[in-house]
Amino acid sequence: MPVYVSSEPSLSIFVQEIDDQQQESFRRLNDFFSSVVGGDGKDEVGEILNFSVDYSVVYFGDEELYMQKSGYPAYSKHKRAHEQFTSGEHLHSLAF
Repeated sequence: MPVYVSSEPSLSIFVQEIDDQQQESFRRLNDFFSSVVGGDGKDEVGEILNFSVDYSVVYFGDEELYMQKSGYPAYSKHKRAHEQFTSGEHLHSLAF
C-alpha cells in the first residue's frame, strides 16, 4: 500500500501508548487516501474518514492528559493546535 503521510521521529513523545495512537492515526489516514485514489465506494471512504475524525479526538485527549500529568512546558501551545484542528466546521462537513 502506498504511504501518503508518515510520522517522523520528531513527533514522538516517547510514551509508547501515545506514539502507537499516532501511528494508528497515520495508518488510517493512509487507508483513507488509498480508498480515495483507488476509487472505493463512498461508504468505505466515509467509514474510514469518520473513524479518523473520532480517533483524533481520543488521541488528542490522551496526549493532553499525559502532557498535563508530566508538566509538559508547551502544553498550552500544543492544546491550541489540537483545538484549531478539531474546531473547524470542515471536519464535520467531511463526515459521511
